Amino acid sequence: MEFKGKYIRLIPLKMGHAEALTKAANIFREIFPLSSVPVDVDSILRCIQMANYLCTERSAIPFVIVEKFNKKIIGSTGFLNLEYWDFPTGHKLRRTDKIPTVVEIGSEYLVEPDQSPKIIFDAKLCLLTHAFEEWEVLRVAFKTDARNKQSRINIERIGAKFDGVIRAHRQDYGCEVTDTAFYSILKSDWPKLKTRLKSKLR
Repeated sequence: MEFKGKYIRLIPLKMGHAEALTKAANIFREIFPLSSVPVDVDSILRCIQMANYLCTERSAIPFVIVEKFNKKIIGSTGFLNLEYWDFPTGHKLRRTDKIPTVVEIGSEYLVEPDQSPKIIFDAKLCLLTHAFEEWEVLRVAFKTDARNKQSRINIERIGAKFDGVIRAHRQDYGCEVTDTAFYSILKSDWPKLKTRLKSKLR
């Protein structure tokens, strides 16, 4: 699975991307104060191994983000928490066990100055179009550290709706217990939202 946007390509995450991702993660380290972005090759290799294991389990599909014109790796993103709901035979929402019912988009980081809206919108348009038009999912979810204002702004700019905050939801990379903000886009939201995203890329 690979996607081509207006400004970026999304290609499957491989072990061979570790060095480029490490370099990207360390260019402007200060922009990731609330994100668990790995800092060294060994950490990134472990993350890639885990991501690829989850891919074999059909619960995640990880990608690297590549700028189309200079072919530079500028970050990562992917589908997470793919859920396959078991509707009975004959139900209108029944599907094969290879097509998820709901998904999450996450594990994303972009290198400054590549955290521009056009890159964010382009990557999300690729993933959302596939999720809603190929898989016909019911919901795409997003989540972020509730303290991460920039991440929340980026999610809201896409058009996702704020669902609420789960308190004491997870342990962050600094071993603090943190709250998580949840957002979502529903199947019924997608037609209008797609038009909005495309207009932002013009």
